[in-house]
Amino acid sequence: MGYSFGAAVGLPAACNDQRVKSLVLVSLPIEPGQVPEMGNCAMPKLLVFGGRDLFVPREKVDGIKQAMSEPKQIHLVPDADHFWWGHEKDLAETVSQFFSDTL
Repeated sequence: MGYSFGAAVGLPAACNDQRVKSLVLVSLPIEPGQVPEMGNCAMPKLLVFGGRDLFVPREKVDGIKQAMSEPKQIHLVPDADHFWWGHEKDLAETVSQFFSDTL
């Protein structure tokens, strides 16, 4: 699991490591196609974004969603910003459920 910059550096590392069984990327601040691994990462992935994220605007989320290979899930929390203030519980529950389902 990685958040923001941690998600950006964790994505290529995780996708190239057979020990990693599933991946959560929270507020992933990259351009679609910036990380070549995003198009061929075969493990289950959960991408979590906030609808009020100033660093990862909705247009970027849509591009990342299209560029990311299956299997993937996208979870958008409309009122959350990049820092998830006030939405920590929702984020924790979403991530926990994904890992429970995929591991």
